[in-house]
Amino acid sequence: MKKIGFDVEILVLIPKLSLLNVFQNNNIKVYKPIFYRNYNNKVIKKFLNFINIIFSFFKVLILLIKNKDTIVHFFLPTSYIVGGLAGWILGHKRMIMSRRSLKNYQERQNFVLNFIEKKLHEKMRFICGNSLAVISQLASIDKIDKDKLYLTYNGIEVKKYKKNYKNFKKKLNIDDQNIIITKVANLIPYKGHADILNACINLKHKNWTLIFVGKIFNETFYNLKDIISKNNISSKVIFLGTREDVSKILSITDIGVLTSHEEGFSNAILEYMASSLPIIASNVGGNREAILHGKNGYIVEPKKIKDITKSIEILIRDKNKRIRFGKKSIEFAENKFSIKQMVRQYEMLYIKTYKS
Repeated sequence: MKKIGFDVEILVLIPKLSLLNVFQNNNIKVYKPIFYRNYNNKVIKKFLNFINIIFSFFKVLILLIKNKDTIVHFFLPTSYIVGGLAGWILGHKRMIMSRRSLKNYQERQNFVLNFIEKKLHEKMRFICGNSLAVISQLASIDKIDKDKLYLTYNGIEVKKYKKNYKNFKKKLNIDDQNIIITKVANLIPYKGHADILNACINLKHKNWTLIFVGKIFNETFYNLKDIISKNNISSKVIFLGTREDVSKILSITDIGVLTSHEEGFSNAILEYMASSLPIIASNVGGNREAILHGKNGYIVEPKKIKDITKSIEILIRDKNKRIRFGKKSIEFAENKFSIKQMVRQYEMLYIKTYKS
């Protein structure tokens, strides 16, 4: 962005600063929340997050008053409400909102916030979606003018996933003969972890290992452990939690799966593609835009456990097909979903916004 004349600054609303060092190492200014220590007490945590949001609102006001030419880009609902209201009050013209998922989250959001969001849509110069599925929903349900809509696919740094870490199997105590099936997703109910677990239980092929990578939430975790215990398969299922070495895990994986009940556009699928994996994914959100059924994987309807099992069985039996699908996956990742292409999409968006 700096190469084409833009200075980038980031304002963080809540205390999740895992990327802070990355930004600082690249001389990107980050406005941090006042309180960014995580507290276990839910009441204290909610109160401090509220203070952070109020601080962020006034910070956006001040920044926009100082520089009326600034392009403000909001990611995720909270930042959109907070920053969008500040921009609306000041009559700021260069505002962009990105929606990263389908509208399902609004069913869990109260009426007032939904109303504010609809009003803010009118004040945006552009509204972005990270898949054609999201764009289509913005047009049909939110009634956004087509001239305002802008597609920005997520991107992946493919070369990061090309390394091979064969010895990683030994660290996880996985038998060399086992087919490794990996699902990268936080343990949230709508991510469909129970679906892939039950599908694996039904497999005729018994030499498999299922790896779950993602933040562990107790309710889903205990439900899965209950299924595992009842079927006596504790040796076949591994929970790795949040990891910084996902590329290593995927390098020993044979099949990538994403059995979500809802999605916008999944970064996990991009990671599978960059790792040259055949993929089985549910027919939700933008999954079908990255996976061509029968070319680099299989698309199954959500919650259809028998179909998931059948797709896994086909890939387990046919190693050549796994290799062929994997080659197509990385080809699609390099041609359509590279970091370079994503950056170019954003550059064009900001240039267009600035000139408008």
